Amino acid sequence: MGVRLAHTLLSRRIFDEIQLSAEYSILELQAPAQFLDRSLTELQLRQRFGMTILAVRRGEGVVISPEAGFVLTTGDILVALGRADRLDTLGS
Repeated sequence: MGVRLAHTLLSRRIFDEIQLSAEYSILELQAPAQFLDRSLTELQLRQRFGMTILAVRRGEGVVISPEAGFVLTTGDILVALGRADRLDTLGS
């Protein structure tokens, strides 16, 4: 609980965190600028960050388990699963 609160207070991009274990978390974070206008395939998030995108909140809607060709746009909120230490690099 304390780690979750610290992350949400210290990061402008992290909105919420669920710690699954000492090593793995689910983060809700704003899509970083370098991700915008690129597809999930192009970003290679699993290979580069060891993360899986579970969902994307866009406006009032939610895309669950987005396809590989899904293109991220300004304002998208990612729900990502992965190793906590690697996900933290995206929130800072």
